[in-house]
Amino acid sequence: EIRRAIRQILTNIVSDDTDVAKLPMAEAEFLFINARAKSVGEKVDINLENAKTGQNKKVSVDLTEVKIQIQKNRSLKIPIEDGNGVATGDIFIMKEPTIEDSEAILMLKKQDESVNEDLELATICVDKVCSQTDSSDVGEGKERDQVKDFIESMTPKQYLTIDNFLDGIPRIRHEIDLSKVFEGAKGKYVLEGLDAFF
Repeated sequence: EIRRAIRQILTNIVSDDTDVAKLPMAEAEFLFINARAKSVGEKVDINLENAKTGQNKKVSVDLTEVKIQIQKNRSLKIPIEDGNGVATGDIFIMKEPTIEDSEAILMLKKQDESVNEDLELATICVDKVCSQTDSSDVGEGKERDQVKDFIESMTPKQYLTIDNFLDGIPRIRHEIDLSKVFEGAKGKYVLEGLDAFF
């Protein structure tokens, strides 16, 4: 419901023919946070708890300071290796997950709680499969199922590059210095993803 509401709000405020559902999730969340900052107010209060003392404090976060965290040197090209770790010459060309992708995974999870969200996300993020002589888009249906079966059959070592890709998906992120909130506290409290802000 939240994702659908975000999509509708962004569709209402984006002035060109941009298909909001096709925006990468981090970009859509960033647009939404900035729209919220302009329409309702730039500050939002977050409740933080000191794990050592149990003390709670409200902290004001300036939404205009929230940024998209992008991992440096992250590639959308993932070489496919065989079970022995030798490159096959085939490559997955990945794409960032969109609002539409996020909604699709949530619907699958709603229909079947045993759905492996990481597997579904990895499968949805494969945009093309390229060999040394050919390149093909991964559409829906049989092609998507074949990619899913292949990813599911990967060894942990083969899957590592996909796992690294998923870990590096851009996210909206903001850090709060805990020493400025609780006396004697150290470290940072990280707000990541839209749900953390509201």
